[in-house]
Amino acid sequence: MYSISIRERFTSFLRLENSADDEGYDLYHNYLMEVVVSGEELDERGYLHNMDDLREELGELVVKWDGALLNDFDEFEDENPTLEIVARTACQLLAETLFNERLSEMQVTVWENELDPQLGPGASYRMSLT
Repeated sequence: MYSISIRERFTSFLRLENSADDEGYDLYHNYLMEVVVSGEELDERGYLHNMDDLREELGELVVKWDGALLNDFDEFEDENPTLEIVARTACQLLAETLFNERLSEMQVTVWENELDPQLGPGASYRMSLT
């Protein structure tokens, strides 16, 4: 199976709600998001998927979330934008933009840290595209 990946950085805020006492707290994170798409076949030029298209699709999502409070977006309306939820949500949103019958799977991994996301914790979400 072939895989290609792209990474982007962004900074966002999130409010974690505590269901026990309804008092939440705000966090600020630098994120590093990696998108990996996989498939069994290449096109006639030897590509799995156009890398520029994948970069643009991820870039649009990153621009939307960069500098924003994640809780303000509809996609996080009913749940805390934890690292796991951010990875799942990004994966699902990006899957809606991919129109390539050769792609069979996508995985999004998100790392967070105040200084360097590559040194911080990460979470991944993988889904089938078929």
